[in-house]
Amino acid sequence: MKKRIGIVALLLSLSLGSQAKILRVNNSPNIEAGYNSLSNALLDAAIGDSIYLEPSSQAYGERDAYGFNDMKISKQVTIIGPGYYLAENKITEYATGEAFIGGTIHVAADNVTISGVIMSNVRIEANNVNIQRCQILNGSSTAVKINTDVNGSVIEQCFVVGDIQGQNYPHNVMVNNNIICGNVVGLERSRIEHNTFGKYNRFGTVRDLKFCTVIENIMENQSKSRINTSAFVNNFVGDFTKFMEKPDFTLDANYRIKLESPISTKAADGGPLGAFGGELPYVISGLPDLPVISNVTGPTSVNSFQGLPITVTYKLDR
Repeated sequence: MKKRIGIVALLLSLSLGSQAKILRVNNSPNIEAGYNSLSNALLDAAIGDSIYLEPSSQAYGERDAYGFNDMKISKQVTIIGPGYYLAENKITEYATGEAFIGGTIHVAADNVTISGVIMSNVRIEANNVNIQRCQILNGSSTAVKINTDVNGSVIEQCFVVGDIQGQNYPHNVMVNNNIICGNVVGLERSRIEHNTFGKYNRFGTVRDLKFCTVIENIMENQSKSRINTSAFVNNFVGDFTKFMEKPDFTLDANYRIKLESPISTKAADGGPLGAFGGELPYVISGLPDLPVISNVTGPTSVNSFQGLPITVTYKLDR
């Protein structure tokens, strides 16, 4: 039997309710999956279902002659993609394809999780939304916008190019362990922890915050614009490029802190400041937090008495 490598999406069902389903989506030509459209999968999904976006060279999302249409998520679902920068980071356990969702994604239901996908921008319009291990690329514009009435959401372990911006000061937003090539702006009573603020056109920073906690981040400069009500604890502010694995801001792996650098042990727990420290360190390439098959073996022929004995080798961590 051929060796096969991939994510064991089926094992997700062990952690979900007995009624929850996993919906496979793949829009690649000549690939059979349950769905070839994310929109159709969202229509059929029930509360608590998981949607697995498989790697594809084509973007997911509806488009017309002018570009991609917005997409609305109005049910409590989990959307899981394969990660990003897999080829660049030479991650061999996975296929090197990615899953990109075009257009603005409006998350309009509570308790939605999006993980391991590439997006241009996302708008959080509900509570307890978890955007994790995603790549969000919107250049010098807003990559993540959080509505004014949001009270509680998480943006963690993401590679963000663009601003994370609250609209009229949403509350209780956790922004942690991200690489952010942009600014974090307009949050209230929120926590910004263990992020590394990288560079797109210019270095990112934090500004216009109310009663927030900004702790153990790395940034080239710290804005003084409307931050006087917030607490700043054990952040590194200054030229950190000399502490990076490689002073190139385009690849997430380059942001890892060299072991011999002075900020590699400056966090309260003795670990590094920035995205690769803390309780939930940044995960290179946004690899999903799922078991991964490394090998499947079985007999070349079977009979009715023997059955089909198969050995599956997988790992639960990286």
